[in-house]
Amino acid sequence: MKLSVEDVAGGLGRIGDRRRVLRRLVLLDAWINWPDLWMPLHCQVLDISDMGACLETLRSVVIPHRFELRIPAENVRVRVQQIWRNDGMVGVEFMEALKLSGAATAEAKEWRS
Repeated sequence: MKLSVEDVAGGLGRIGDRRRVLRRLVLLDAWINWPDLWMPLHCQVLDISDMGACLETLRSVVIPHRFELRIPAENVRVRVQQIWRNDGMVGVEFMEALKLSGAATAEAKEWRS
């Protein structure tokens, strides 16, 4: 299921998101990698901050607690850990500093929750 920017922004507000960091609303293709996986899993980054991101995956996919997230549009590979999961939505925290190129997020909407 593909979500629009409005769906994501509205949905996060209804869930009662308590984060206080600045997030950028994006729709970026990304890949989940871990050693036991013979082929990377596709996902979408729905929003991103300096501390973490919200991903959309298939509901039936089992994802380990820690894995590598690759975001080609931003030329990023970062180790992450899963913080929460709700159906196909996964919240991850970055385990290392993240430097975004800004190319894909230049026009992203910013908001505070």
